[in-house]
Parts: sequence; C-alpha cells; structure tokens
Amino acid sequence: MSGDAEREYFSDGITEDIITALSRMPWFFVIARNSSFAYKAKSVDVQYVARELGVRYVLDGSVCKAGQRLRITAQFVDAHTGKQVWAERYDRELADVFTLQDEVVDSIVGAVAPEFLSAEARRTRHANPAELNAWDCVMRGRSHMWRLARDDLALARALFERAIQLVPGGEFGASDLALTHLFESYYNWTDSRSESMAAMLRCARQAVAANDHDAWARTTLGLANLWALNWDEAQPPLEHAIELYPNFAPALGAKCLVLACVDEVESAIECYEQAVRLSPRDSLIPLWLVGRTWAYWAAERYTEALASAREFVRLAPDNPTSRRQLAACYAITGQVDKARLALTDYLLIEPNHTAEDIRGRLPARNTAHVERFINALRAAGLPG
Repeated sequence: MSGDAEREYFSDGITEDIITALSRMPWFFVIARNSSFAYKAKSVDVQYVARELGVRYVLDGSVCKAGQRLRITAQFVDAHTGKQVWAERYDRELADVFTLQDEVVDSIVGAVAPEFLSAEARRTRHANPAELNAWDCVMRGRSHMWRLARDDLALARALFERAIQLVPGGEFGASDLALTHLFESYYNWTDSRSESMAAMLRCARQAVAANDHDAWARTTLGLANLWALNWDEAQPPLEHAIELYPNFAPALGAKCLVLACVDEVESAIECYEQAVRLSPRDSLIPLWLVGRTWAYWAAERYTEALASAREFVRLAPDNPTSRRQLAACYAITGQVDKARLALTDYLLIEPNHTAEDIRGRLPARNTAHVERFINALRAAGLPG
C-alpha cells in the first residue's frame, strides 16, 4: 500500500508463506498462490471473491511502509455472513526482514487456525442435526468436548461416532473419539474403564492409519499413549506432528503435558508458552493448563501452580481436574479454608470420589509427586 515496489516482495513473501502453512493443516482447503494473487492490489468484495473461488472464508491483509516502520494488517472473514471472525494489526521495525516475516506469519497462522475451528463449531451448533455431514459432526462434537464436562462428552462421543459412520475409515472423527474415551476413562464416566482405555488407543491408531500426515491424529495418539502410561511412546507422535507442522499449537500444548508427567519441567513450561503464543485463544488451553500446573507441582513451585490452577478453573469451571488441582494447590500453600471450598466444588462434580481413586490414574511417572498430591487433597478434606 506504500507504493514501495522494492518492498512488495515482503508482502508477497508473507502471503506465500501463509498459503503454504495453512495448506499443510489437515482441515483446510486453501486456494493456491496463482489464484489468490489475481486479487493482489485490488479493492475487492470478499463475498464476491468467496463466490468466485468457491470458499467460505477469506483471509486478506495489507502491508504499509513508512520509513523503517511496517504496519501489517490481517482479517479473517466469514464470507457467507460477511462477519469478521478475527483481525489483528502488527506494527514492527524493519530490521531483519526474514525474521520479521517468520514472526508475522507464525502469529497469523497460529491465530487463524483455531479461529476457523471456533467459527465452524459455532456454525454447526445451530444447524439441523439431521443435515450434518461428517465434518459438521466433528466440529459440533469438539464444541462439546472441550467443555470437559460429563454430559458434553457424551454428546461429543455420539457426534464423532456418527462422523465415522458417514465416512468410514477414521479420517473424520476417530482422533476426537479417542479423546472422548480418554476423558471418560480418566474420570470414570464409563461402565468399563478398561474397555474405554482400549477404545482410546484403538481409535487413536485408526486415525493415524487413516492419514499418516494428520498432525491432529498424531497429537491424539501421543495423548492416548500418555494416559495408557506408555510414557516412552507418548512423545514420538507429538514430535512427528511438530515435524509435519512446526507451529501446530495442539501438539506443542500436548507435549507440555507429556513433559510435565516425566519431570521435564522447564521444557514443559516452554512448550506451554510457545503453544499459547501461537494460539492465544485456543479451545485446547484448558488441557494444556493441566500440564503446566502439574509441571509447577512437580517442581514444588506451588505459588505458580496455584495461579495456573486458578486460570484452569476460570476456563473450564465444570471440569473435575481444574477443581481438584486448585484444592491441592490451596492445601499445600497452607490456605486450608480455600482448599476446603475448592474441594466442595470438586465433590459437587464428582460426589463419590476418594483419594484412593487418584492413585494409578494420574499419568505422572514419578509416584512421589502423585502421593504428595493425594496427601494435599486429604488435607483439604477428601476422604479415602
């Protein structure tokens, strides 16, 4: 927009890198460079562009240069409704062009992917259930699953099972179904915990078999191995997912959880921070907070663990783990009254839970950390 032809390559480079990065995501159908560049430097109606290209969403932006300052804008629009899903502005000094380009591309791609998934989840929430296709079932199912509550998980599981029925093979729904089995077995929201654990691993492996280059399927397999206490097999699928897509925030967040459970505390916290920096409004953040809180717990950094647990409760108030971690953190920091209140909230969700139920279920490799956690909950008043 500045009319500086010498800097035009910078805008082109950002655009090309964004197209490449988004096209590697398994859930994106991305229009190729040549077709996208046909609209370059033109004032166009995004709804017209969407109709012409046959897409629902349009990402557009601009680069303006003034001296050694660059202003980069980006917006993500649902062209069917004309509503803006996401927008951001980046003001930067023009120093190392390639570093700056990488930073902006990472930020935009990291934001657009979860915003797209959130927009799709909202869209399917109001659709006629009888008219949902496999993709719609997965999107609606995820909107339930990440509330991490018992009734929502049951609804999510039914939607993922329907997606697999509509498109047999596992490309749609299998990885997400694995996670519902994971949570249901972990919280004992199932008639048979052993059967749910077996189904978790089976579905996760089915998803990877259906598409070996699906970073989300690899991420799910890593989490399934962690909860099955296969610690040595948990990290490789996550590393593969990150190799496929280095800025895949879900894999980085899941890696935080795995590293926390094997006492690699600093690396776990670094993975959490990297994931949130890439995707600051991600619906998976509550799951990543499980890992960060446990990392602080393992390191006996209880003040930080407490702050992390409070953030977890804020984002997922109906999740038992958030309430349980909060109660333990309050207890171990000597705030007994607050610990008892947090435990009361926990028992409203899990009324029959005892301290003994925790042993063997937390996927932490170091049993000393688990015993300290159990003792803190007993101090807060948890029976058993």
